Amino acid sequence: MIEYVLINNFSSMLFYTWLLSGTLFLFIELAMPGFLGFVSCSFGCFAAALGAHWGVSPFWQCWIALSIAVLSFLFLCVLVRTKKNTSLYQTNAHSLIGQEAVVTETITKDRPGRVKIRGEEWVAITHASSILEPTQKVRIKALDGNMLIVG
Repeated sequence: MIEYVLINNFSSMLFYTWLLSGTLFLFIELAMPGFLGFVSCSFGCFAAALGAHWGVSPFWQCWIALSIAVLSFLFLCVLVRTKKNTSLYQTNAHSLIGQEAVVTETITKDRPGRVKIRGEEWVAITHASSILEPTQKVRIKALDGNMLIVG
């Protein structure tokens, strides 16, 4: 009878230890966002807490915590890598691509000129063989450094 109480008390103590560790890792992740390592450790601790609740031995609880932490870290790394640099909206100079501009200074294939877009003047070049005259409307095709490529 006393052995049952000791074993039951030990497993409930392990359960609360895993829960406390998982919560601690979550708070560390909140303090250091962007790393994702601590949230993975937190997932592992919570999985081990479930194992402790179901009566899994402490040896297997450690293996559960380690394997879930590693698997969740790998999953989160893949998820972050696929979501990286996939902005829905273009910003800064890249937002000019596809927009219409007005030529303010003649542009030839050999000599850059200037275009006006959104109230700002930009240096522009063209790859077309035609000459682009002032007041002509052009579409911005691409960006090359600080010059717009128009056509």
